[in-house]
Amino acid sequence: MACNCRTIVGALGRKIKILEWHFTADTTAFTAGDALQASYATFNDVFDFENGNGRVIQFQVTQRDATTVTKKGISALLFHTQPASSVVAINAAEAVSAIDFVKLCGSVSVATADYADITTATETVTTAVKSANSDDLPVVWNEDTSNKRALWVKLIMNEGATFDASTLVHVSIQIEIF
Repeated sequence: MACNCRTIVGALGRKIKILEWHFTADTTAFTAGDALQASYATFNDVFDFENGNGRVIQFQVTQRDATTVTKKGISALLFHTQPASSVVAINAAEAVSAIDFVKLCGSVSVATADYADITTATETVTTAVKSANSDDLPVVWNEDTSNKRALWVKLIMNEGATFDASTLVHVSIQIEIF
């Protein structure tokens, strides 16, 4: 899994952090509540100052496949402090422990109906987007005592799905920093 955190500064000093990562989806059948990845995506320097905050303004999931994409609901759990259980098996039921529940600062989701396709001669690309204009997205913050500008993200399946061996998944979360 490759993770990237970019900063865009717009007019009037509005600052947007774009957190993005991609991976090849596992081909074992998933059920609702299963972890889509084996670990948390960790993003350092999300916030401009220690224990900073921001508002999620967009959550986007894009899938690319040579034949057919699997359009299923996916959620991202956002944590303000590094979770105690940092590794979960792919395709295993994800349970947020009582210790980690208090570290949860928000969640965002896309549903099956949110996807739109682009089909070419060699592949299908589908994208699902939730934005601040269409949904009430969470304010996020950091409370970690050692990594004070980071955010941790875990992807969870909202429903059953089986991905093809050639399915690539790209996830992007945009956060307005204030």
